[in-house]
Amino acid sequence: MNLNPIISLISITAKFDVCFLLKIEEEKFDIISINDANNILLADIENFISIFAKELNRDLTLFENHETFNSFLQSVKLKQYYIKKIFSADKSEYWFFGFSRKSFKNNKTLNTIRENFEFVLANTVKLELLNSKLAEEVDQKKDFDWIQRVLERLDLILYSNKKGVINVKHSSNGVYSLFDTNMEKESISTGYYRSRIKSEFIKLYDEFVEQAKNQLGTEIEYQLRSNLGIEKSVVQFALPFSEKEGEDSIVGYIQNKTREKSLAAKLERIEENFETTVEITNHFFFMLDNNGHFNFINEVGAVTLGYLKEELMGKHFFEFVDDESKADVALALQQILETENKVFFNIRIVDRFANKIDFEFTAKSIIENSKVLGMICIGEDITNKVRSESKIKELNTKLLELNRLISIEKDRAKHQITVLEELNRLKNDFISNVSHELRTPLASIVGFAETIVSDKELPIEMIYEFSSIILEEGKRLAKLINDVLDFSKLEGGNEKLNKQRFDLVQVILDLIESYSKIAETNGLKINKQIPDAEIIINGDKERVTKAFANLFSNGVKFTKAGGLVTVVVQDFLKEVEVIICDTGIGIAKEDLPKVFQKFSKINRPGLQLPGAGLGLSVVKQIIELHKGLIRIESELNKGTSIIIRLPKE
Repeated sequence: MNLNPIISLISITAKFDVCFLLKIEEEKFDIISINDANNILLADIENFISIFAKELNRDLTLFENHETFNSFLQSVKLKQYYIKKIFSADKSEYWFFGFSRKSFKNNKTLNTIRENFEFVLANTVKLELLNSKLAEEVDQKKDFDWIQRVLERLDLILYSNKKGVINVKHSSNGVYSLFDTNMEKESISTGYYRSRIKSEFIKLYDEFVEQAKNQLGTEIEYQLRSNLGIEKSVVQFALPFSEKEGEDSIVGYIQNKTREKSLAAKLERIEENFETTVEITNHFFFMLDNNGHFNFINEVGAVTLGYLKEELMGKHFFEFVDDESKADVALALQQILETENKVFFNIRIVDRFANKIDFEFTAKSIIENSKVLGMICIGEDITNKVRSESKIKELNTKLLELNRLISIEKDRAKHQITVLEELNRLKNDFISNVSHELRTPLASIVGFAETIVSDKELPIEMIYEFSSIILEEGKRLAKLINDVLDFSKLEGGNEKLNKQRFDLVQVILDLIESYSKIAETNGLKINKQIPDAEIIINGDKERVTKAFANLFSNGVKFTKAGGLVTVVVQDFLKEVEVIICDTGIGIAKEDLPKVFQKFSKINRPGLQLPGAGLGLSVVKQIIELHKGLIRIESELNKGTSIIIRLPKE
């Protein structure tokens, strides 16, 4: 079955770069006829035909999405395909395959030509089968009637050129389209036709006619003028044909390509303008097929990814997506395929050198005949924008932290001011108290001394009494001055401790003995729980003794008659604990924080107590200088407990 001439005719007229007729019988297949495949390997064609015939059972919907099929299209840069089953007989099927390197979108003329030649090819196959075992299955009459119907529908001229006459009997539509006039005759003289051809193509045309008489399948493209003087572009195809030996005749077709040339030129200009536009833009522009492979990318995009444009063709977009962005890309691609609207998404791209670049993409699907062919995307590099936003967030965080620190410092400053104000108030109170405490004994001393000096006749008993008062007030004054001086030394931090090893138990016992008489006079009892053993510490014995003396003094001073003062000493492994409890007047809960403050003196309603308020503050300083701890527990009108811990030697 020699169908090469008609396959070549279809290839040229229907604009197929590759086309062939396939016969499938059960799982066997045979390429009956194929045009010049333009260096496309027949093995590649046979590979995906084998899958089509066997694996996919001729299901076009599966075939279109098959990896082998798409790889074949990409490798040979085929953009459009046309696959139809044209005829079935017995157990055989005949399929036509056509492929183009250009996309012809919604070309009504081209679609009509393809449909017509599909009809021609189907019936040609039937005619070839008339002499075979299938002849009885073919209605011979119908197979000849179709010729007239097809020729009347085709917008081209089928001709035979014999003895200087071009016969165009069945191509009235084609003749009218080419010459802008109705041809009343069924033939045109070669001279007339030749006179219509533009002069620069005459020689080429004459050579074509001579060549066509001896060569199977010859084609020429030239220009002529119609009867109205309009330039027309023509493609002529010819095959040698002789009814008698020695007769030189040719047959073929003449196709008016004027409109298509014009459209092609416009399309080419549009494509050039489009490519110019996308090349001069600073944005990343690319197109993907429906499987996500690059089939176009501008120079900016290629440079961004670190490749040449040619290197990126056929590569998958996912190869350049950062792992963290792949889920977002998959979701965006799904949205693009499901809608005709624009889709916006932000992702991170990884270039050839592992650099990460943030992009904001706008994408839209490419749809033809309700079928998604791919998508078009344009992206803007927002790496600096993302970094700036990240920096702004970081700075905002730091600003918030700084404001918080400023707020803390303001509160601290306010607190310090409050503390200073309180300290100044306490100092003023202290000065007032000290002045009062100094003035009172001095007044007594001066008053009684003046009386003794001025009254020469004062009885000896009164002199003795006044002298005793002067002595007591002098001692009181001396104690006050010593307390102030001692506090000043400790406060300055320059006072050195005169450390020595001594028995703390003996110091406590001596103090208990010295204050027992005062306690007995005041109607108090001192109870003690002290171990019968030495507890040696290394410290300033004089200052430690003074500290405990102040505590004993307070216990006796602030406990009413009938009360009890208890002293407990406990010996631990590395430290000693001394607890001094009384059942005295106690301290209000709100005043407890003040008891160890400098210059602080707790006011007790109904009691006028001597002193400048330095006692417990000095005690605390002495204990802390010995690396010890002191704390107080008290309840108003129930008593007070002082707990002291000192490190042992």
